[in-house]
Amino acid sequence: MGWIVALSVIGILIVMFIFARALVIWRRKRAGKEVKRPRKIKLKKKKEEKLLRNQNGKLDTKGSYCDVVDKYLYRKELKLFVLISKILPKGYIVFPKVGVDTILEPVGSHVLYDSIRDRYVDLVIFDLETMKPRLVIDIFDGSIGDEQLETEAPEVIEALKSAELPIVPIKVKTSYTPEELKEPIMAILEPKPDEEESEPENINS
Repeated sequence: MGWIVALSVIGILIVMFIFARALVIWRRKRAGKEVKRPRKIKLKKKKEEKLLRNQNGKLDTKGSYCDVVDKYLYRKELKLFVLISKILPKGYIVFPKVGVDTILEPVGSHVLYDSIRDRYVDLVIFDLETMKPRLVIDIFDGSIGDEQLETEAPEVIEALKSAELPIVPIKVKTSYTPEELKEPIMAILEPKPDEEESEPENINS
């Protein structure tokens, strides 16, 4: 009689074990990808890190970040930038490759502004105290692909004129004299006062 009870207990335990195991398997299947996804993501990250590691065991970041541009200023632009920096009087500073969107802002309709906001101008002279742009310098050599702004980007000229920001075009040459660079720039930055108008005649005389 005792052995029958023992077999019954063993049978119940086996059934309970099978039921518990089946329940676990059912829950895992029901969870599906949600259970396996974190593990897959973790393994994927480890695999990517392993691929990025070089022979020294350090992470290889080559190609992962932005690189420095090959040429920020071409030789002709750099030459004029240096020369103009030298002739500028105190109170002014010149910057190269200035984005149009940093010196102009839209007023009213954005149609014109949106068409030129991503453009750059060669040099801009600023008032050092207020950092307000005073004039734009357009450097060109007249070749195809390096023409005057008036030809290459007339919409930029239109926007600059609308903002009453003067433009000084300078054609690339082998050499420059300080006077030929300084004269058109200073005529805008520090114009000479107009000559005093002659006193009107006394109508009572």
